[in-house]
Amino acid sequence: MAMVELTAQPRTILGKEVKKLRREGIIPAVLYGPGIEGTHSISLRGREIERIYTQLGRSSLLSLKVEGGATRSVLIHQVQHDHHHRRLTHVDFFAPNMRVALTVSVQVVLTGEAPAVAQEDGILVQSATELQVSALPDQVPAVLAVDISGLTEIHAQIIAADVTLPEGVTLVTSPDEVVVTVSQAQLVEVDEVVEETEATEGEEGAEGEESGEGETNNEEESSNS
Repeated sequence: MAMVELTAQPRTILGKEVKKLRREGIIPAVLYGPGIEGTHSISLRGREIERIYTQLGRSSLLSLKVEGGATRSVLIHQVQHDHHHRRLTHVDFFAPNMRVALTVSVQVVLTGEAPAVAQEDGILVQSATELQVSALPDQVPAVLAVDISGLTEIHAQIIAADVTLPEGVTLVTSPDEVVVTVSQAQLVEVDEVVEETEATEGEEGAEGEESGEGETNNEEESSNS
């Protein structure tokens, strides 16, 4: 599959002044990596990088063209968000050595339907949303699909070692790490709770009646005296 292409511009606005860029819908970014001298300050259109990051995350290789410079294969290495609106406010692009394997975290996506959930009223619990893998930059998968259709019993689970990896990709995460499991639903005996509540209310009512009768008798005795 062809790499998604991004276009960036060299950036001279630095420090607190980058707030002006964000107000104009421009996201400040940096570019670095082996073979690049220092760190290059760049900027991109906010909507474009937001869309690409939402769709592809951080493990997909992108083609980044800096105006007036070279086109490089890059990964989104780090991002910063606005705490209130969760919009991107800064992006770090890493240009890897294409001949050296990388260790990256790849998103886990569950596919299929677990019979233990559909038929046994189990609860699906995903313990790992990402797994670390090692691969050459152009072989890093965008996501790791995990088929849960084999989870037929309560307490059945899939561990990292069970996940099928593409060719050229090796697992770095501990093989024993649990990815997803089916837990037993906790049932509440509603009838028993209702009966206990009614019984308690009945006892309280009886106590109230006895107390009321005592007060009436006392009042009668006082009036007779």
